Amino acid sequence: SDLEISQLSNYQKIECLEIEGDVYRDTKQFDEAVSAYQKSLEIAQKHLISPKITDLNSKIAEVYAASGDLQKAEGFFENSLDLATKENKKRAVEEKVKVADFQNTNQAYDEEIQLRKQALEDIQDIETQDQEIDNLRRDRDPVDLHGVSLRRRPQRRSRRSSRRF
Repeated sequence: SDLEISQLSNYQKIECLEIEGDVYRDTKQFDEAVSAYQKSLEIAQKHLISPKITDLNSKIAEVYAASGDLQKAEGFFENSLDLATKENKKRAVEEKVKVADFQNTNQAYDEEIQLRKQALEDIQDIETQDQEIDNLRRDRDPVDLHGVSLRRRPQRRSRRSSRRF
């Protein structure tokens, strides 16, 4: 039997519409792409699916940029960048690089350079945090269910008394 859209979860509906938008974008049917992404975005916003809201703003921006509507692209890129910074640093870096590429294409080099510097700083922060986490994991003393250390401790050798009776 055919799967009906009404039977899909909200996330699945978002994904289907997003894929539809991707197909339209890839075939340069920009109006249809924006329409599919907008429908997907409305569902994501209604159900507060934050990562998808960020992704869809970014995709809409890319379509507007590809179709030559740079002003609309700029607005959606600003939205996606703002949303990405509220998610986490890794997602923010991805979006900063994407927006920096857009700025480069539009010869907005000062904005591009600023975003790339911010992205590099964020990457350094992420690497430092990852290193600190690795150090904590390595230094942590593993314990069993009863809180007893599982690290091998040197065993004491029993010394026999050298005294003779």
